Amino acid sequence: MNVAEAVLAVYLAAAAITDLIYRKLKVSLLLCGLIPIAVSLAWRLTALSDPGGIVRELVLMSAGAAVGLIFLLLAHVTGEKIGKGDAFVFCICGTAAGIESLIPVVMLAFLLGAVYSAGMLATGRLGKKSRIAFVPFIFLGYVMSLAAGML
Repeated sequence: MNVAEAVLAVYLAAAAITDLIYRKLKVSLLLCGLIPIAVSLAWRLTALSDPGGIVRELVLMSAGAAVGLIFLLLAHVTGEKIGKGDAFVFCICGTAAGIESLIPVVMLAFLLGAVYSAGMLATGRLGKKSRIAFVPFIFLGYVMSLAAGML
């Protein structure tokens, strides 16, 4: 794990805890997402010696941000069936980690969220209209991806 990955993990942990407690992410916490983005950008640019590599890294980071913006659009279109805070966290994670790293995180987050929701529905602890804190699943997806060497 490098410094940029560690900083993003700490940010996602803080966001996950906040989402669990308040079921809402404050704007100040979302703005703190600029920290892992800045650290990731600095880490990526200092690790490169090839000028063409810089363009590639910026494209990967921009594509990761675009995925988050798609989730933000989905949040708006669906009346926040996926929360705007969750979409912003995907945007931050995608920008900091890049699209190649974001894909397994998104897949694991949705898989873990689906398994949790199915279990809670089966036991009657949640109803069909219930809302869950989703950022913890994004955090778990990120940590699992790191542990499995997918990032």
